[in-house]
Amino acid sequence: MYHDQKFGEYCSAEEIFADLKQFSLPMRVVEVASLTIGMVLYGILNGLPQKLWRELLRQRLDESGFQRFDIREEGPERFAS
Repeated sequence: MYHDQKFGEYCSAEEIFADLKQFSLPMRVVEVASLTIGMVLYGILNGLPQKLWRELLRQRLDESGFQRFDIREEGPERFAS
């Protein structure tokens, strides 16, 4: 959900569907959001502790050129640039 509108869904362990065109978000935001939700789902599906999936997310963000994005430890806006 984004602004109370469904934009996508979890289809299977190999597929997540998302269509964010209607929100006119910057491509960087879409890419980071996709990596983040993918890693959260990966962690849940594989029973990973939060610390581990967060480390994997940090690694994936860095590998994808998103080093400037940080993962906040607490609060409603934990994922921000």
